[in-house]
Amino acid sequence: MLSNSRVRSWSWIVVPILATLAAACVEEQPTEPTITGIMLAKGGGGGEPAVDGTQPPGAPQGKTLDVQVFGSSFDQGSNAAFTIDGHPGRVHTNSTHFVSRSELVSNITIDLDADITLYDVEVTTSKGKKGVGADLFSVVAEGTEVYTTIYLRSLTGKGKGSQSTNGSAHDITEPDANGLLRVVGGSEEWRTGGTQPVVWTGTLNTIADADPEALALRGYAAGINDDGTVIAGRVKHTSGGPTTPAAWLGPDWTLIDLQLLEGFIDGNARDVNNDGLIVGSTKNGVDTLATRWASPTAVPSLLPTPTGFRSKAMGLNNQGYVVGWIWDPATESSTQAVLWRPDGSWCNLQPDGQQESLVHRVDDVVDGTVLVAGRALPADQPAIWTVNVADCSFAYEPVATGAGSSVVDVRRVPGGWEAVGTDHSTPTAHAALWTSGGTGQELDSGASLALVVNNAGHVVGVRAYQGVDRAVLWVK
Repeated sequence: MLSNSRVRSWSWIVVPILATLAAACVEEQPTEPTITGIMLAKGGGGGEPAVDGTQPPGAPQGKTLDVQVFGSSFDQGSNAAFTIDGHPGRVHTNSTHFVSRSELVSNITIDLDADITLYDVEVTTSKGKKGVGADLFSVVAEGTEVYTTIYLRSLTGKGKGSQSTNGSAHDITEPDANGLLRVVGGSEEWRTGGTQPVVWTGTLNTIADADPEALALRGYAAGINDDGTVIAGRVKHTSGGPTTPAAWLGPDWTLIDLQLLEGFIDGNARDVNNDGLIVGSTKNGVDTLATRWASPTAVPSLLPTPTGFRSKAMGLNNQGYVVGWIWDPATESSTQAVLWRPDGSWCNLQPDGQQESLVHRVDDVVDGTVLVAGRALPADQPAIWTVNVADCSFAYEPVATGAGSSVVDVRRVPGGWEAVGTDHSTPTAHAALWTSGGTGQELDSGASLALVVNNAGHVVGVRAYQGVDRAVLWVK
């Protein structure tokens, strides 16, 4: 599960990160960096309160509002204060209501001249015991929109308060003409503890109450096309058998086992576009190679990979451009970001002066360029590539956030771009959004990861909540 401690390593998110999903999701390093097996902080021993997050994660100057404070070991009479390094920062607590040992609701007023920064949240119990959640609430400029968190149900289907199994959301469609969205990911089945591929369907007003639809007994749904007609992922037909790539065709979500080339034994599908083109990787027992299926029923083809190298395809756009990375197994840690073009040629996206690079998602072609989200070492800095698809030239723009943070998806907005990922510059690693103008914004103050943003600005990912990881949707 997610941790409330800072995660600092090259192991950063690209795939579902639930601890209980680890066996289904983890693949060899460094080809599939992951965060796994990190326990959600439970609060100090001896009844000391712990503060894990707030909802909303922030608010603008001049606002009076109710804020949910999450954690553990709260009691009747607990009070929450919003401070900067232990000192009041013009955020006033009007009242605090006890909901449960893990939740309080504080009514606060933010002065118009309150400092625009991250605030600590201090909870003091009726017995005088104190817990502090560092940098959990963000005060932003007056008039700024703040994201809220929508929790998606797990397969127990009983709503947020009684959910006891893990889940993760990994991709989202564009809203259709009626505002309908589909979100795909994985959910733990409470009787077996196994992970099942699932899809949630609903509008922004109804999806929180939508039960997930299980697509198979074992597996994971990693991608869905913008139109919401094809899902890509992987399945495991027997408990001891291989994990194999799969697709599901709407509206009934008919399962199709994707074909494997002769000699290949397992693999997974990562992404799918509106033409039904699917990309991922397959294994022949020795090598992992980036793979492309022209349709869910097509014989696969391997994407060009230098002799002796291995490769993975992670994302593609609606024009058929694919991003991922290659690596030399002889120097296991040296990965190199690439863009495969529809004609089979490929572009080297390794920035000058960087030893390693990884990229995950690519947006559609606009004016002959695509935006690509990823990061590079040794700078350990997330970045956005703007790639000329005709000649492979690119501009490399580091994202204005702390080293060790991750950016995994990007969309175009007027005047630039917005990217989502996970901010590790504060004590609690949390989902965040950054813009080309150099500004960042918390999506959530609790331990959380953002994985995908659609063109409407809706973001999906995973958040720690009451001892489990929950699939979530962040919206303005």
